[in-house]
Amino acid sequence: MSTLVNRDISTRIRVATAGSLSPTVEWRASTPSYTVQTAIAPTGSGYGGAIPLGTSSNVITLRLYNNFQGGGGIADAVSCVLACYDDTLHQGQATTLPVTNAYLAVSVADYNGTTTGSDGGTYYAIGGSVKHPVPVNSGTIGGATTNYVTINIKIVVPSSATQGAVTQGLWVEYTATA
Repeated sequence: MSTLVNRDISTRIRVATAGSLSPTVEWRASTPSYTVQTAIAPTGSGYGGAIPLGTSSNVITLRLYNNFQGGGGIADAVSCVLACYDDTLHQGQATTLPVTNAYLAVSVADYNGTTTGSDGGTYYAIGGSVKHPVPVNSGTIGGATTNYVTINIKIVVPSSATQGAVTQGLWVEYTATA
């Protein structure tokens, strides 16, 4: 038996500071032309790309940009954390087993290509109330110019999982400062 797990991705502002433009945070591809990503589909070694029980999916690398267009007056995204919820519409809702059992694993690789403070290839399971603080650049994605954090994502399906397909939301939560 195997299970196929899909992950939708979304970004969410927790708090915005009055008087400044909010951060313009977007999930984008990690390779040129850095297209906006609204859904990802991790695959495994099972039939049709299913992720067999007790295995991991392929690693998907994304960039989380603030101010991709390089506009003026964009606020910093601070205290960034990665979170996983039931889907992209229900922030804070974590009722499905893949979320509550933290099948999604993330590893922060760099900030603007600099690995100082990164996760060093270690993956952290996230889901529901279990979140992962972005460790690079003190958890801030600057807004004054184009800045990004590179994040590796994979699905780790335990051998005790049940077969099925599920869509879930990968979120970045942050506060904003001018």
